[in-house]
Amino acid sequence: LTAVASGNAQALARAMHNDLEVAAFDLRPDLATLVALGEAEGALRGMVTGSGPTCVFLCLSADHAWEVASALTTPKRVVLVANGPVSGVHLVSYQ
Repeated sequence: LTAVASGNAQALARAMHNDLEVAAFDLRPDLATLVALGEAEGALRGMVTGSGPTCVFLCLSADHAWEVASALTTPKRVVLVANGPVSGVHLVSYQ
């Protein structure tokens, strides 16, 4: 939460973690290859969502995300770019 509240994308990238990722990589080594490729192409952090097979990549900006997506796109791989309606990260509290 500290990384999210700071608005610092690099801090958020360092804090992102998925306990199921090791198991997903063991079952699907191609996911580990994809995450490594996305990070090599400049994503701040790549990771498996849930237990896979979808991966997500944190990028600095929409333009940066399109660059990473372009590098990851293949005829057999669907790559989508999503961004929020506002810049930065905002904490929402439901009380």
